[in-house]
Amino acid sequence: MNVARAPDAEKIGMAREALWFALHHSDDRLDAVARVGRTCVELLPVDGASISLMIGTGRRETLYASDEIVAWIEALQFTLGEGPCFEAADI
Repeated sequence: MNVARAPDAEKIGMAREALWFALHHSDDRLDAVARVGRTCVELLPVDGASISLMIGTGRRETLYASDEIVAWIEALQFTLGEGPCFEAADI
């Protein structure tokens, strides 16, 4: 089935199944993170994705970036101290 044409409830189920598979069929933890990132880019209406780890303001690390542009945007928001990653962490 084409994910783009699937009903929302079905898309959520497909995403859960794909993410579960990505997490449980990996050789190591970073490979699992990359699989989750790639799965999100494949299933969601986005051009790229990143996964970051933030522990307070002193510890920030990008664990996955889907391409060089996304990695640059991640580095920029960490340099500026603002952006979607910071907004999500403030919630």
